[in-house]
Amino acid sequence: MGVAQAMLLSKLKLKPQIFEGRTDLRGRQSAGGRSINLTLAHRAFATFDALGITDEVRSICVKCRGRYFHGTDGSVRYHPYGPRDEDALYAVSRMGLLRKLLEIADRDPGLQFAFTHRAVSIDLSGSPRLSIDRPEGGDPYQLQVDRIIGADGQSSVARSVLLQDPSYDLHVRYAPVLYREVSLPLAKRGETPLPADGLHIWPRGEVILVAIPNLDGGHTGSLFLPIEGPHGFNAARDRAGLRRLFRELFPDIENRVPSLEFDFFHRPASVLCSVVINRVHRGGEVVLVGDAARSVVPYLGQGLNAGLEDALQLFRALERNDLAFGKAFAEYNEARVPDNYALQELAFAHYEELAVKGAQQDYIVRKQLERTVQELMPKEFESLYSMVSFSARPYAECARLAAKQERVLTRLLSRPGIVERMGTPGFKQEALEVLQTVQ
Repeated sequence: MGVAQAMLLSKLKLKPQIFEGRTDLRGRQSAGGRSINLTLAHRAFATFDALGITDEVRSICVKCRGRYFHGTDGSVRYHPYGPRDEDALYAVSRMGLLRKLLEIADRDPGLQFAFTHRAVSIDLSGSPRLSIDRPEGGDPYQLQVDRIIGADGQSSVARSVLLQDPSYDLHVRYAPVLYREVSLPLAKRGETPLPADGLHIWPRGEVILVAIPNLDGGHTGSLFLPIEGPHGFNAARDRAGLRRLFRELFPDIENRVPSLEFDFFHRPASVLCSVVINRVHRGGEVVLVGDAARSVVPYLGQGLNAGLEDALQLFRALERNDLAFGKAFAEYNEARVPDNYALQELAFAHYEELAVKGAQQDYIVRKQLERTVQELMPKEFESLYSMVSFSARPYAECARLAAKQERVLTRLLSRPGIVERMGTPGFKQEALEVLQTVQ
């Protein structure tokens, strides 16, 4: 995300220096770190459009048109994201995307990269000064800079220096689950392959498995488990317990994850933590973007999308204010902070929707009604997921509109026989009347 921000700054004739803690990925086929796949949506591609690199990014993605929900009985329900061609997500590997962005950025002579250089502290007592680790070891070196854009992730050093001022506040929320990655390779001969045109979800109450397609036709899965309980991490403390858990919860794919034990016991479990700060800048000296400003749990798939939207909004604010950094940073802060809090709540709510409600019959009926109303009245009614993923509508506005639309669905479902009338000629008028009366 920081790479995209730097490329946007270069379009403003600025010459940013990028300090990257990772090694240089350009030209490399693999690298250490998490292999988890990401999904790119409208907000991400708005930034790539501004950079003119959308086609290059999509060349390393898999287009996903919907979600497949897998039941414990082996049944599969497909939920398309929407009727339009643009109602699609694009799956991409984290490292593959970073490598592609670095290779594109390498064509810009105005960008200066310093790899394996990590900022360890910041001094704002005078002109901003960074302390940066040397790749060869030894004491950090000092570097005076004009200003700092902190794109340094959830454990942000840039954010920590802002929090030294008591007027800054950090809202931290932990999810009640941990997650590990598991690999679902290509189907063997005689096996029915998992369709590669969508995400695959196995909702099992507190437990959920989400698989995102890879370019090679396989999938990368994220397994979310509570720490305690009959289907928690404590129940999968050894190989037998892990296989037993998969046989009980995911019998349709238990034999299709040959590296399950290695993936589970040799890769670290990740804690899911969401962090939001109440102000994302200090004057014209420091501004936060991406996970440094707001990190969210991954259930809604908006972490990177929101971060790339940060980059574009900061770029637009600088452009509108003729590079008056203090004014631009303040304008960006005013726009983003309400959205950051809203997205934190939306992401947690989506976990309950996927994991707990996803297999419940009343939820299935509710989603069917939601899709029907949206298809009949796309201008008047748009689902929360559609607003978040396939529009640039501010997250806080998405949350407000979604609350109203939930009331509309509840009112419709309270009407006797509404499900049977969904396909009838008079249903649209009935839904419109309810929509107009609900505040």
